[in-house]
Amino acid sequence: MRLLENAWPLVEKELASRVAVPWRIRPRMWRRGFLGESWVLYDLKHNDWRVYLPDSARFARTRLINGSYAVLLDDKAVFHRFLGDRPNLLPVVHGIIRKGAVEAPDRTVPHCQTGQWLAALTREHRKLIVKPCTGGGGKGVKVLRGCGAGLTLNGRPVHEDELRQAVAESDGSMVSECVAQHPQLASLYPRTTNTLRVLTMQDDECAPFVAAAVLRVGSRSSEPTDNWTQGGLSAGVCLSTGRVGRAASYPAGREAVDWRDRHPDSGAQVAGTTVPHWPLIAEGLLALMRTLPMLRYVGWDVVVTEDGFRILEGNNFSDVNLLQIHGPLLQDERVAAFYRRHGVLPRR
Repeated sequence: MRLLENAWPLVEKELASRVAVPWRIRPRMWRRGFLGESWVLYDLKHNDWRVYLPDSARFARTRLINGSYAVLLDDKAVFHRFLGDRPNLLPVVHGIIRKGAVEAPDRTVPHCQTGQWLAALTREHRKLIVKPCTGGGGKGVKVLRGCGAGLTLNGRPVHEDELRQAVAESDGSMVSECVAQHPQLASLYPRTTNTLRVLTMQDDECAPFVAAAVLRVGSRSSEPTDNWTQGGLSAGVCLSTGRVGRAASYPAGREAVDWRDRHPDSGAQVAGTTVPHWPLIAEGLLALMRTLPMLRYVGWDVVVTEDGFRILEGNNFSDVNLLQIHGPLLQDERVAAFYRRHGVLPRR
């Protein structure tokens, strides 16, 4: 029953997919456990479907790998409290929005004062992020900026009373600092924070390792986030060197993936660049995993900074499409063996 419940999002995603896939192809994909769009994303007309993790396994089974500890990743507020003894790794959280009020570290801000509180905080820090504590995909994210005496919400000028309304509409969200990203990554598209997704695995039979990594870069379509399915770019990262490959955009309304060497809006070169501090980031995440043996499977969202990195969140059952578009996960036997041990794939 639990597997059936977890599979329902797969049905919703199939119905919501905007990729142009012929209907005659879809039943074939479904029988193999894939969404119809995977035909296009993974170019399965020319590639072997058996070396790609099926969408059904991701939706119904990878979410079970961490067991009862999944809550540490599913709720961003819990995640920040759990890693609270490592403040140098995390953004500062200024408060949690609950029922129109804000639970700040030093006090509870009542609803009638939230607009004033948020306006003052934004002017002090110049840029803040408001995002839901649960869910993903960049949905519900708000970016606040203080520009002199003025304020903007997702680029639109607002007054304090509108901020109070924004708080009322953001129940269950957290207000946090906007981490300043490395100038090299900001230059790719400066209007979004461009982040890494790094997938790590560990269990009793294998030491932690990085299975895949991509650099996500925002665009005009994806603002205020760098979310891939909302119009951002996904570029593969070489795990040994940190070198960035060609960037792919989600093929909404198209029958093929659009691959680019340069950013379509900024014109900045993406392919061939190198992620700053990549060895430090990879080893830092693996060192963190070693201290958290209860977490077997984590997709980390990471901001690269001038002096290192900060972790925005950990994902319990990371999307795999933005990873596998650059190469099949199951091609690495360590990854395939891990999935078999945890019931994601059938044992041989």
